[in-house]
Amino acid sequence: MKKYIYLIIMIPALFSCAKLEIDPTQSIAADKAITTQADLNQALSGCYDALQLSGLYGRHTILAAELSSDNANATGTILEYNDIALNNLLSNNSISEAIWSASYIAINRVNNVLHYMPEIQDVDAAFKNDVMGQLYFIRSLAYFNLISYYGGVPLKTTPTLDDEALSISRSSVSAVLAQLKSDLDFAMKNTKTTTEGLASAVAAEALLARIALYEKNYQQAAQIAGNIIDNSGLSLLSDYSQLFVPGANSESIFEVKYNDQDKNRMAEYVFPSSLGGRYEVSPEGGLLGNFTAGDKRLDASFAGFDDKPYCIKYYQISTGADRVYVMRLAEMYLLRAEATIHMQGDVAQINADINIIRERAGLQAINLQDYDALFEEMMLQRQLEFTFEGQRWFDLIRNGIAIETLPDVSSANQLLFPIPFSEINTNPSIGPENQNPGY
Repeated sequence: MKKYIYLIIMIPALFSCAKLEIDPTQSIAADKAITTQADLNQALSGCYDALQLSGLYGRHTILAAELSSDNANATGTILEYNDIALNNLLSNNSISEAIWSASYIAINRVNNVLHYMPEIQDVDAAFKNDVMGQLYFIRSLAYFNLISYYGGVPLKTTPTLDDEALSISRSSVSAVLAQLKSDLDFAMKNTKTTTEGLASAVAAEALLARIALYEKNYQQAAQIAGNIIDNSGLSLLSDYSQLFVPGANSESIFEVKYNDQDKNRMAEYVFPSSLGGRYEVSPEGGLLGNFTAGDKRLDASFAGFDDKPYCIKYYQISTGADRVYVMRLAEMYLLRAEATIHMQGDVAQINADINIIRERAGLQAINLQDYDALFEEMMLQRQLEFTFEGQRWFDLIRNGIAIETLPDVSSANQLLFPIPFSEINTNPSIGPENQNPGY
């Protein structure tokens, strides 16, 4: 990213990914890198910058989750996208490798800053804890994406400063989650910032709700989501289409922000060539057919129905300044509904949580009494509400219905991406025998 290129060039070893080549003799002394509050602010910005990378929210982690599911087709020239859409990946898939690499770039940047924070003088303790909470959130988000895609992964909480640190084995998913929950608990208690685009205490809490749902701790998931709904001060926008226009809004829990200096290429990859795009990823017909008459989300999410339908949630093709949502308040309503359905809990509450999403979309309220019917409706609303926001693949896996839903998925082995070949090739602690089954 242009804004932080000086910092990255000066200390490449500090901000490298765990699987990249490292030559410490070409970097300045690590203890000279972060010594003042100005250095700390710049390094923190570099950590947020990592989330903008194409392997993360700049493109791939969103589009791979859409292509793997029943939401999107690969309609361009990138063969690796087509392999993902067919759920037929190889370990050298460049998109999968980019997700892995970018995640560890973010993790190592965070680890570097955390490593040197105790040495920074004349910085208020509360400010340090606020920054530390933001860093923990960024690292936790990167790790949660990694385990969602790959299962157990190397757990690194110290920076990669030399070749020896490149050798680390896979940790269990439970070990990674234990670290995330501890870090996010600290972030909830110490992060004070409420600036849009920065990690807040509410963002940390919302990620904990996702983790609880992932772990099938439904009571905790529902409780956390309910606390955010009731006490965060956030509210749903009345107009769904306004979610995707520039400017702050009351619904965003955490988003990755871009501008004309720090661009994403989401619009370029989903727009047709007639509008200057590449049309690499397009909506599936089945997804479009799931929108019923009067659903305002259809025209707020897609256009080009008579020729080449395309996503318009990302539309600033010249500037690349579209926001990319990671979490927003609507998810908390449907997360609470999902958890309550699995607990076979309060039917009235489930209907209410689904209806607040339906009614904003211009649909009539429901009053279902059967848990199976409520589950189907909840899953439908998640699909339509968060389409092209990178959630559908994980929704299907989490609820155990990916194989029955996706025609190209016939084995549980396909529910995880392969550990990238480059990691196996460069990390002495991960060999072919440590690869995910089926690859």
